[in-house]
Amino acid sequence: MSDGPVGSRSVTTPAPAETAARLANVRHVLREAVHVTAGHLPLEPRFEVKALLAAHLQDDARAVLELRRRIEELGGAPGGPGEELSRLLDEGDVYRAFKPALVITLQAHRELIDPLADEASLHLITGLLHRQERHRAELPAEPDPELPRDLGAFPLDPGHTRPLRILPALDRPQRDSFVQVVDEPQEQHPAHALMDAKLCAAELLARTSHEHPDMPDEFHADLARAVRDATRHAELVDDHMTTELGIHWGAFPVSFAEFRRVYAQELAGRLAALDGAQTDYGPGSPAFDHVRADDAARARATARWRS
Repeated sequence: MSDGPVGSRSVTTPAPAETAARLANVRHVLREAVHVTAGHLPLEPRFEVKALLAAHLQDDARAVLELRRRIEELGGAPGGPGEELSRLLDEGDVYRAFKPALVITLQAHRELIDPLADEASLHLITGLLHRQERHRAELPAEPDPELPRDLGAFPLDPGHTRPLRILPALDRPQRDSFVQVVDEPQEQHPAHALMDAKLCAAELLARTSHEHPDMPDEFHADLARAVRDATRHAELVDDHMTTELGIHWGAFPVSFAEFRRVYAQELAGRLAALDGAQTDYGPGSPAFDHVRADDAARARATARWRS
């Protein structure tokens, strides 16, 4: 039995304040990634890429919440991004800059942690790292050659609050080149109309998050989940059309008249319009019963942000 002092270990791990500062830098990058992705998702024409962006958006918005909670548990305060980190954030490129830098940083931090002394941070960092590596594999991009080696060590600026830049108002979302866009709604198969409605809902929710950067983290997490649910539902409808109806996405023209009507409203009006939309999913099936449950969950989650 050791005669050394209780709690002595040969393994070193960062002090709580250092870990909190490192996690704060990671949180700043992910917060910016959520904001940028939400703004650009409607501008991505490819359906498959749009769906991946929505999945990554949800992962990153959840991570912002998880990081904030862990920073608070460690007794830290987020502070503002310092000058070095702000230069990276100014690039605004999620897949060439933010995510490669996060992978480098999370790998470096993981190697510093004593798994017994700081198991909670290790668990959080390991999950974050795996998700960022998956994001990079799903949407690969050549990383910026000037990336910092470990942004976790950058100094924070306690007096700095970084404003998030909002993109110009959206004229219309983008669609695959094979999808015809018309001015006025035209008759189309109900399943095709449903897929288009789900995509429009995802894009409206994403831009609503992007255009309200000062709302709480929970607001952006709720909307990010709703964005992912809507694109996932669109994927489900697409599969249903292809395998059971013999219809392909783009078989009918689509119109953005309803999108523009909802987008012209303020925050509460947009959410009310989306939550109050009546969707006919046809005869019941286990898959679409899940979609109904998701719709109800979204309406409950976003109702608190309408007041």
